[in-house]
Amino acid sequence: SPGLVSTQRARTEDSGVVDWVHRVQLAEGRAELSFASALPARPLEWPQGPLSMRQVWQFYPYENSLVTLRATGKLVREALERSAECMAYVEEGPRSCDSLEGAEYEIDLSRPPRKRVVYLRRGGKDVTDEDVFTVALTSHRASGGGGYGMWKRAERVAETGNVRQMLVSDARARKRLTLEPTGNWKLVKP
Repeated sequence: SPGLVSTQRARTEDSGVVDWVHRVQLAEGRAELSFASALPARPLEWPQGPLSMRQVWQFYPYENSLVTLRATGKLVREALERSAECMAYVEEGPRSCDSLEGAEYEIDLSRPPRKRVVYLRRGGKDVTDEDVFTVALTSHRASGGGGYGMWKRAERVAETGNVRQMLVSDARARKRLTLEPTGNWKLVKP
């Protein structure tokens, strides 16, 4: 990893570490979109150099399997609005705010609740309520955990192994793990 990698601001800006989770979930879930939270509750910092199994466990201590859902653009937007709500209260303590990979979007916290997603596009095209996507996320989220109850209304397509083990396998398969953010979203604070 290049220099120091930190999740310090992962709840309010695109993070290379969280994007690594997205990359693995998209590949393993054979999905178009991925939702993942800024883990863990306490921010972590990884210095440059070899990544240890202990670091991966500290970053991802959960026993989640990976679920692929079929969801409408409307549900995806609902989940992003839930994330915006979470980000608006992030100062109040550890909260599990999800980010999205596979689309471009902006969240503006000065706007009223449920109207904070300024735009949501995939490949330069606006996502409509009727669009349908395959979405990769954890079993915890798929069952509505963390206040993301909208996912219970989506059709389950597949469920596969342990997400942490997928991260470990991905890290082992790469000679060098580059943890750069993709820059697909931004947050505007009031």
